[in-house]
Amino acid sequence: MRKVILGGIAVSASLGAVLASGAFAGTAGPPVDSSVTLCGTGNAPTVTQDGQSSESKFGGATFMVGKQSAGTQCDGSNSANTDGSTWTISHGNVNVDTERGTEHGQYLLSGSSRQGGFNGHVTDFDFNGTDPCVDSKDRTVYYQSGRATDCAPSFGPVGNFNTHGGAQTGDHFRGNYGTIIFQKNGATPGGPCDEGSMTYCIQVDLVGQTN
Repeated sequence: MRKVILGGIAVSASLGAVLASGAFAGTAGPPVDSSVTLCGTGNAPTVTQDGQSSESKFGGATFMVGKQSAGTQCDGSNSANTDGSTWTISHGNVNVDTERGTEHGQYLLSGSSRQGGFNGHVTDFDFNGTDPCVDSKDRTVYYQSGRATDCAPSFGPVGNFNTHGGAQTGDHFRGNYGTIIFQKNGATPGGPCDEGSMTYCIQVDLVGQTN
């Protein structure tokens, strides 16, 4: 077998290739459940109608969020507890008649240097002042996407998220997501996302694993 020299030590060519690739350092382990709910506040997306059609483009909605235990219900009391994590709807398209469309965006979670991306279906869209739904938690929902079903979708909801890289070091977070963007009047005025204000609350349920 052909020998190669690494640091003055002769090793086989096959072992040398493994060492050079770093396969023995920082390899990924078995998948670990990393599901989490994000609660936070931000702005409504900017909506631009595509000519005289029912199609509109939207984007530019950025939310400062904080990580909560998976399954947490977001409301005015926990949506202000941000931790430096962000969720940004970069751009999307929606039919304002059917309120169905697609979204694309990016996120960054506190404690991680790896930005992630998400892509999914929009299944409820009411930023054009039409008919926001009120879910079972008495939240006025203006936007729903991914796997969320607070407002009944007319087709199978789709939403996938994925960090950019990290598989070699066990820092690859991926799975399914669902979001709602809502407002809710609290017991007293002045909450972080009271109805009629320019601020909205968001709930993002990330159901995934890290490996």
